[in-house]
Amino acid sequence: MAAQTWNAGRIDRMDYQQTDREWRETLQFHAPELQPWVDPVFSGKDVSVSVLRLDLMDALLGGNKWFKISGNLNEALRLGTRRILTFGGAFSNHLLAVAEAGRRLGFQTIGLVRGEATSGKNDTLQLAQRAGMKLHFISREEYRQKDQPAFLRAWQEAEGPFLLIPEGGANAAGRKGAGDILQYLSIPYDHLLCACGTGTTLAGLAAKLPEGRRITGICVLKGDGMLDDKIRAWVPQSNWRMEYAYHFGGYARHQPGLLSFMQGLYVETGIPTEPVYSAKLFYAVKDLALRDYFTAGTKLIVLHCGGLQGKTFTDVYNNAKAGGG
Repeated sequence: MAAQTWNAGRIDRMDYQQTDREWRETLQFHAPELQPWVDPVFSGKDVSVSVLRLDLMDALLGGNKWFKISGNLNEALRLGTRRILTFGGAFSNHLLAVAEAGRRLGFQTIGLVRGEATSGKNDTLQLAQRAGMKLHFISREEYRQKDQPAFLRAWQEAEGPFLLIPEGGANAAGRKGAGDILQYLSIPYDHLLCACGTGTTLAGLAAKLPEGRRITGICVLKGDGMLDDKIRAWVPQSNWRMEYAYHFGGYARHQPGLLSFMQGLYVETGIPTEPVYSAKLFYAVKDLALRDYFTAGTKLIVLHCGGLQGKTFTDVYNNAKAGGG
């Protein structure tokens, strides 16, 4: 869905638009780094792996989320509104990123959360609230109506004119922004890998990949093939593939083996992950290498897309530092 306003009134003095670089300078982001991931599994398969540490850009706005929302914020300025409405689940990094961007850049933010209000006790949503986001918890049935004009008109009547950013930044502006991540790939590579919820990041990257490169997405939701048709509609190229075997029970679910993997990865490499997105991605990369998914000599880059907030993350790494199991 394209970015939309619902009768957003013009403001008297139009704000100027900023490029992504200007936004990042305003927010004082750190430059992401490429870190080698050395492991006997990769050397045994003659595969080299580097990690693009987008998580190092910023503690709350780092990762792929900024790239997907920056174009939408510029669209809000173009249309003359500083009120943003968006959607997400109870552990949505997207909601937190929109809230924090709004706090720093002067946007009012509203989040419609799938689930009961008791889920608001988790760290991600508490951080979003502290950043000024007004949260409304809605049922799953209501959430399924999030793309319906009548549903959005009702929220406009309740909250006033707003710019709509779809869940996960899944619109043309979000895909275009995600493709800009390629500017940070300063070493030769053959294959990219990223975690996927809506598929927006994969689609944006696949659309801009140079000839001969490929990208694999690791879906963190349970549902074989659930993203394929949507991505085909967005991306005419056949340079991508989605893997569905690494959801560990579904979105925001995990198993003890995944937490053990997170801890071991951190001890061995110093790379922190979290169990909703990035840990599933890193686990999948190693498992796919073991299964000869990549041909010998392949150069991989894994996109670490942040999301390192929350109690599970903190507990796992405190335990690792203490030498616990």
